[in-house]
Formats: sequence, C-alpha cells, structure tokens
Amino acid sequence: MKRILKWFGLLLLGLVLLSGALLAHTWYFKPLSINWFYTRVFLRIALDNPELLTQLRILEPVGIRSHNAKLADESIAHEDAVFARLKDDYATLKQYDPSAYARQDRISYEIFDYYAGTQLRGEPWRHHNYPVNQVFGIQSALPNLMTQVQQVNDATDAEHYIARLGEFPRKLNQVIEAIKLREGEGIVPPKFVVEKVIDQIKGFVAPGARRNTLSVTFKEKLDKIPSDVIDAATR
Repeated sequence: MKRILKWFGLLLLGLVLLSGALLAHTWYFKPLSINWFYTRVFLRIALDNPELLTQLRILEPVGIRSHNAKLADESIAHEDAVFARLKDDYATLKQYDPSAYARQDRISYEIFDYYAGTQLRGEPWRHHNYPVNQVFGIQSALPNLMTQVQQVNDATDAEHYIARLGEFPRKLNQVIEAIKLREGEGIVPPKFVVEKVIDQIKGFVAPGARRNTLSVTFKEKLDKIPSDVIDAATR
C-alpha cells in the first residue's frame, strides 16, 4: 500500500510540474494553441489595467478585489511598454500558419492580424491624437468609472473607492505629461475642443466637494448597504 501511495505521489508531483511547465511556456513563449495565445493576450491586457478589470468583474467571483483600489498607468513609459508588447504579440501571431485555420478560426486570425498590424504601421503617428477632448478623456472617464461602474457592497469596497480616489492626482499628472509631450510635437487640439473640455471641468468642480458627484454617489452607494453588512459608525 505504501508503495502504491509513493508512486501515486510521484505521479501527482509529475503532473503538477508538467502543468507548471506548460503554463510557463504558454505565458512566456509561443503557446501550443493559437487560442491559448489569444487568451494570453487578453489576460495580459486585462491584468495590466485595473480599470478594465473593474468593468469586466471577472476576478470578484473568486474573491479578488484589490484592483478596484487602483487606476490604470497612463505614463509615457507604460505606453511604450504596451506598444512593445504589441510588437511581440504580433511577431508571435506570425509564427502560426493561417492556412491551417478555417471559418471562425481564420476570421479570428485575420481580425487580430488587421488590428495589431494597423497599430504597428501607425507607430509614427502614435501621438497624433488628443488624450483629452470633449467626447472622451480623463475628465469624464474617471467620474463615470467611480459613479457608474465601481461597486460598493461592503466596507472593503468602500475603502477601495477611497483608495482609488487617492490615485487621481497620479493619473492626472500622467495625462498632463502625455499632453505636454504632444504639445512639444506640435499636436494641439482645436480651440473649441479645449474650451468645451474646460467647460466640462468647471461644471464638475462647481458644486464643491460635499456636493460633488464623487461624494454624493459614494454616500448613495453606502446607504444601500444593509446594516448587518456595515454598521452606522463605520458607514
């Protein structure tokens, strides 16, 4: 019996090591399956962006919520790193033979090829955009994330909400740095775009701190939590 258990233990250990090696190979090298490659690309993008994770809510069911206390990295260095990773992913894609795929598999390949290829061919114009404009930008995206997406269901969620607010200055400064980079390259939004964005920002700060949507919405979220989950003093 001991001999059987010994061999069973060795077999189990071998399977664990094999699974670990396969996982490491899939994460760092060309995955054996192109579908595993697509999954790796998605996971790297998601895990690198806490705001996206908050929107997707794929980690909360397994008890992982710490990303809800953070904001995405908008630094120029991070932008460069993301672009470099896209280059690596595109090179990996080209290691697969598209002629081996048909129907939906071929469509998936072509879509990824088109998207990544277009991004890479546009490298000389990477900064020819406006990170902040009247349609989208940090001035509207962050308040929308906090008020419409971020959930507050208990004290931990509430602490994450507050911690994420504390991330605002860092991210704002990173976006300002990106805008200054474009300004140095002569890429400046039209005057009417700047004016509309300024009007949006003025409207956001006009109510003051206590009546700001970030404060009001936070209180509304707290008020909806049952008293047996969070007591009045904590609230």
